[in-house]
Amino acid sequence: MKISKYTVTLILSAFIFLGVGCSSSSDENTSFTDNSTENAEAESDTTDSAETSTEQVALSEVAKKGEAIFNLNCIACHMITEEKVIGPGLQGVTKRKEKEWIKKFVKNSQAVIESGDEYAVKLYEEYNKTLMTSFNFTDEEFESLYAYLEANSQ
Repeated sequence: MKISKYTVTLILSAFIFLGVGCSSSSDENTSFTDNSTENAEAESDTTDSAETSTEQVALSEVAKKGEAIFNLNCIACHMITEEKVIGPGLQGVTKRKEKEWIKKFVKNSQAVIESGDEYAVKLYEEYNKTLMTSFNFTDEEFESLYAYLEANSQ
């Protein structure tokens, strides 16, 4: 039994058509589903939330730098959890104390204690009168460290 060129061409064309049709249809459905989800999300977003999203991305990059600073300078005495080591756990520190207070304490804890600050004196007494090392971070380094602390202050 001999198959004509016409029959072979017809069969191959049908397979190609069905193969491409199924593949294309599947991709289109996936694409349609993904796009419709993205479109629905995009429609619900406002310009403000887009700006916030950009700020969050930038903040996370700053916080990553802060994590590196924390790991190089702080982790020997502090955990980012509530766990106490040589010093207190720092989870929630940005909710307990103001940013400027934290900055002053990090730069020179002894000066803050000597000023009579009640919280600083309490920490000093609670942790066996151990002074925290003074760190002369640049403003940028401190902002990164603070961003990391804040990101972990849940």
